[in-house]
Amino acid sequence: MLVFNSFTWRFLNESRGRVHYFRQVLPIPKWSSEEIEKMIRLRNKKTGYDLRFDEVLLSDARSNSNGFSLVEEADGYFRLLWESSGGNPRIAAHLWLSSLRLISEKTLGVGLFSEPSVAVLSDLQDELVFCLAAICQHENLSHQELALVLNTSDGFARFAIQFLNEAGFIEPKASAADRSTLGPKYYRAVLRSLRNKHLLFE
Repeated sequence: MLVFNSFTWRFLNESRGRVHYFRQVLPIPKWSSEEIEKMIRLRNKKTGYDLRFDEVLLSDARSNSNGFSLVEEADGYFRLLWESSGGNPRIAAHLWLSSLRLISEKTLGVGLFSEPSVAVLSDLQDELVFCLAAICQHENLSHQELALVLNTSDGFARFAIQFLNEAGFIEPKASAADRSTLGPKYYRAVLRSLRNKHLLFE
């Protein structure tokens, strides 16, 4: 059994014709807001910490003339978490951890989190942007594979992976430290930037 992200899958289809290689295809849908909340609550239950949710300002055309409503407790937070993560549990878990603060010995405060803007990618050299696109399309790459994909030197591939890793755009793959994949912090921002540059197969 093989697993691909959506960009690798589309790339494979365009270059090789995926239907000739796989007998059965099982698409995995995005997680629902209820599934995201269940995952977070189950993980938090194991910690033994109580949670206190801040008020969350949400956009809602039905609320008032300004188009915003102030929602207390968990409902507003988990709605915002689901929208910001795009139904991706890995990103949701990262955003969740970034929104926590310790209030007392056994109580965590849950506040707003901020998504990084695509503006952080605007100063990247084109060669590094191509590296991000290659890693995204292939899901994960070693520095040798990155050099081969981009037809560049091994030295530049090593430099690119180190630079992008230190900037937080990529990280070592959990099951294989010699391979790099997109990091959760800038995941959505990287995808938006690459789409805007027409560097992803959609």
